[in-house]
Amino acid sequence: LHEMRLTMHPSDWQRLKDNYLDNFYYPADFQWRDIVVENIGIRSRGRGTRSDIKPSLRVDFNQFEDRQKFLGQKSLVLRNNIGDATMVHERVAMALFRKMGLPASRESHTRLYLNDRYMGLFLVVESLDKLFLKNNFGEDDGHLYSYENVEPYRFEDRGPDPAKYFPLPFKPETHEKDPDPAPLAAMIHAMSQASDANFPSAMAEYLDLKLFVKYLAVEMYMADFDGILGVTGLNNFYLYRFEKKNLHQFIAWDKDLTFDSPTRSVWKDADGNVLVRRMMNVPE
Repeated sequence: LHEMRLTMHPSDWQRLKDNYLDNFYYPADFQWRDIVVENIGIRSRGRGTRSDIKPSLRVDFNQFEDRQKFLGQKSLVLRNNIGDATMVHERVAMALFRKMGLPASRESHTRLYLNDRYMGLFLVVESLDKLFLKNNFGEDDGHLYSYENVEPYRFEDRGPDPAKYFPLPFKPETHEKDPDPAPLAAMIHAMSQASDANFPSAMAEYLDLKLFVKYLAVEMYMADFDGILGVTGLNNFYLYRFEKKNLHQFIAWDKDLTFDSPTRSVWKDADGNVLVRRMMNVPE
């Protein structure tokens, strides 16, 4: 259990809380043990867990000072855990993903103080960025997308136009000026249009299906109702396309709503998801 301290002008903190739905950055100083990083940027973050009482925070060490880092990290997330009274669901979930050989953020807990006032227990979450890609895939120049659940969507084919998929629901996190979503659109098209007999070969260029089965199994084992088979459609994942390839891999994100119900079927909502439904028609 770590201890992290933020120091900032009280009026800036009040403005962050008053405008907690905004993504405006405020300057602050950061301390962990005897390491102090000055003039960092913090902002409110999250979707359903945004709060004006206990804000979740994104911490960017290089927001105002180029090349500034903390232990090699450009940023981190301080998650408020207000959707999980146990405050351990996500940390356990990410540990299981990593135990199964799947990339996932490193996480730990911290006591957070702001201007020497105790703000509560937070979860420290490793950002999914180029450093994460380098550490987990040995490369960092591929295309990373975060998935934004703006409407119910389950990999239905929207046609060949990449604009139907970008910048929403697939938001570029790298190569923002050259997101190249065409291979992503082609993958989704193949999910729907390939015959059952040709499905494995058609998808092999875009996705390691056995690796995806493992990813899905971990989510469903933990009764995750807000992931790939979410009740409102796809949610809470990143998608990485490897350098100079069309091959993609899923990366877990935001798992505080796992362990929802021990009686939740592992097949819940599987028929409604195009990828999973088509995949389950293949005996292998």
